[in-house]
Amino acid sequence: MTDREFKKRLHDHCVNLIAERISAIEDEMRSLQSAANEEIKSSAGDKYETGRAMLMLEKERLANQREEAFKTQKVLSEIDPHKKLIKGELGALVRTSRVTYFLSAGIGKIEVEGQTVFAVSLASPIGNVLEKKCSGDEVIFRGQKTKVIEVS
Repeated sequence: MTDREFKKRLHDHCVNLIAERISAIEDEMRSLQSAANEEIKSSAGDKYETGRAMLMLEKERLANQREEAFKTQKVLSEIDPHKKLIKGELGALVRTSRVTYFLSAGIGKIEVEGQTVFAVSLASPIGNVLEKKCSGDEVIFRGQKTKVIEVS
């Protein structure tokens, strides 16, 4: 499999992960709303107020998670996985002497086709280090020297 095919599968995997995350958050939000509706029917007094406040906090937390997932989805939509890149930029697959990175969104460690890749944002510390780097460049991250083997 070529790097371009691998990058396409990697990108698709990231898109699917985020779509699943959004779906799970929305399912949880619907479940929470259902629980809130039941709470209204069965509670009174201080217990009701405490329960309502807890539900509101949870709804807020989920709304923030969904918003972050939508931002990640937007970043992924801006990537053309077929585009051949020669330096570290959005959408680049950067193979180093230690780890392979997909400069995309802060998704973290993922497994695709039996390979471990770290999907990281350009705004992350390692993303900042790898930005604009080309094959053959050496970088220092957390006190360790690493060589950029290939960028695609």
